[in-house]
Amino acid sequence: PEGSPLKILVSDEVSIEVSKRRSPMTYWHRNMDYDEVIICVKGNATWETDDGKYTLNEGDLLHIPRGIAHILTSASPDYIAIEIKSRAPLKLELK
Repeated sequence: PEGSPLKILVSDEVSIEVSKRRSPMTYWHRNMDYDEVIICVKGNATWETDDGKYTLNEGDLLHIPRGIAHILTSASPDYIAIEIKSRAPLKLELK
């Protein structure tokens, strides 16, 4: 839980990372520089944020705007997620 996700692609504006957290985080995180999107690729996980509690299953995504505190409270043993961090503000559009 204390480890960092594996960075795959990085620029000054965006970072794409793979996370395989297997146990709850022991600290709250608040990213002041980036909007974050977490996409569950495999397994499931529960994230708690200032805005509420969210359970992600395969194919689900969670948008965490900058400044919103969040913590992973549980994850399945096979949990894998793609985490995207963007300096440009993100707006979720589902059509």
